Amino acid sequence: MCCGALVHARVERLVFATREPRAGAVLSTGVVLDNPALNHRVEWAEGLYETESADLLRQFFQGDATLIIPETTFAHSGGR
Repeated sequence: MCCGALVHARVERLVFATREPRAGAVLSTGVVLDNPALNHRVEWAEGLYETESADLLRQFFQGDATLIIPETTFAHSGGR
């Protein structure tokens, strides 16, 4: 996530599943969105499907070829 983009776009609320321990700026390496110097506050919450999401991310970054999202997951708009 780009915390700067969230602040500049005036996003009201961010909900994320799991932390990124090496570079996560919301909580892991810094608490950027809670910085009192910012001119906008982004409300945030963590933990939505935390275990499942962490497992998917681990599989993805380990190069697990079985991690394929079926096409039927996404609705086809019929447009270009």
